[in-house]
Amino acid sequence: MGMSDMSRFLAFSLLLLSLNSFGQSQSERTNVYGTIFSGYSGQPLEVGFLTFIAENGKHYWANTDSLGKYTTQELPSGLYKLNVTCFGYSEQDTIINLEPNQSVKIDFTVSTDCEFNKELALKDIESGIPKLLLVGGIAPLANSKRDKKFERKYSIEYYDFGCNPETYECLADYNKTIVKYLDEQFGRDWRNSVRGDIIEKPHNRR
Repeated sequence: MGMSDMSRFLAFSLLLLSLNSFGQSQSERTNVYGTIFSGYSGQPLEVGFLTFIAENGKHYWANTDSLGKYTTQELPSGLYKLNVTCFGYSEQDTIINLEPNQSVKIDFTVSTDCEFNKELALKDIESGIPKLLLVGGIAPLANSKRDKKFERKYSIEYYDFGCNPETYECLADYNKTIVKYLDEQFGRDWRNSVRGDIIEKPHNRR
């Protein structure tokens, strides 16, 4: 066998080895999917982010869609540290072992601590200090004369969290309870003059 023949033979052998290796690695990949739920309401969360860290240090990522569902691209089989984060909720870490050629469903439930919720709204109503919670911002909008007039008329306080609000679904539950209370006390006319940046602003439709 001449040198040119030997070179072609070696090149062909290396090609076969690489194709075989690629085929094996592709066949050993695993898909992971599931849903992230809120421990507060039991509802799916669309703010979830997952990080899969392989033993070799390589990172893979996935995030939830509007229905709280996630799915990974095919992952190599092996041991992973899985980190789950959702803004406003507790972070979770777990170890998973992915076997070759599998589709694995892993659901998560993340918890949150709520200072403001439906129970507090009922207490504030009973104590005579109900609030309407506002969408926070870096520079909160100060109450205008119109806002202060509204607060006096309906015996309520606008409350702004600034740029560090609590978990949204907790705040929404609080405001929904206050909205129901205001409707019962004053009818629906108050909705015409309420600030536009309250959380879960109600429509004035019957």
